[in-house]
Amino acid sequence: GAMLGAVSIAARGALSGLTSLAMLGYFGTAASALGFVATSNLWVAVAFAALLGFSINVMSTSIQALMQLATDDRMRGRVMALYLL
Repeated sequence: GAMLGAVSIAARGALSGLTSLAMLGYFGTAASALGFVATSNLWVAVAFAALLGFSINVMSTSIQALMQLATDDRMRGRVMALYLL
């Protein structure tokens, strides 16, 4: 799931709509985590885990791209270092 999320963001190429994509990632993360803990079927849990990896990766990649675009060039490294703490 995480690999598909990274490839989908990279293939997108456009910066417009990243905020909505990050919000969709938030909701997808919550829904897939709830589905994962609510099931007792192994294969359904595996599917929810893959969806969880996809959603988290889409969300975090979108947020990092938005932060880097909103930050001044000379402060970008410092801001991202604080974000990653």
